[in-house]
Amino acid sequence: MCLTADRPRFKTEVWRNAERKALPASFPVSPWAWRLIYESLMKGAGVIVADLNSGELEGPGFFERWNEQMSDGHSQAWYAGRQLAGDDSPFDLADTLVGRAAADADSKFLHNFMVAIQGGEYGQPGELNDVAILNRMSLYAKRTRGTANEALVMASDGHEFYWDLGSGEHCPDCIDLSALNPWEPDEVYANPGDGSTVCITNCRCRWRRSDGLLGFAPI
Repeated sequence: MCLTADRPRFKTEVWRNAERKALPASFPVSPWAWRLIYESLMKGAGVIVADLNSGELEGPGFFERWNEQMSDGHSQAWYAGRQLAGDDSPFDLADTLVGRAAADADSKFLHNFMVAIQGGEYGQPGELNDVAILNRMSLYAKRTRGTANEALVMASDGHEFYWDLGSGEHCPDCIDLSALNPWEPDEVYANPGDGSTVCITNCRCRWRRSDGLLGFAPI
């Protein structure tokens, strides 16, 4: 299915204002494609933390750079999701707008993260707890899997979906969602990895489409 025809026709100036540098990563049409997006984000996170530790980057710069990278990551994840569903239309500004909206939805939490860094909660430049910072940044990066899974569902008209529980222990939300199988695309209100369940972005579950196609797997 191609979603292009269903996308709103934004005014030209809105499209221009939304233009960003986001480009689709070079990845295969596969349930494993999201991992490449995640790995790219975490590589960028490492550079950001190194700049924080050296003193070259301060709080506001941290917010701006990570927010921009997350916007690009969500855009790429949305593109990967609809590609996996069978929508092979090119990456475009609609994908970029989805990414921007997803990053904006997390901006309040990211601002609190920035304040914690500025307040010395993670140490001072030169001796920052870079592992703790990267662990927290990974929660943001993992949420792009939820975006990819959402795109997969929305681009899959005519299919039902099954919430398959992952390995290990399960949070009560995921157990409930699995018990409600199967799901019609227009009934879905949560996606594995989108942060809306008790296990947040550490969710180990994945979608399985009625034709056997698997959704994006966790790390």
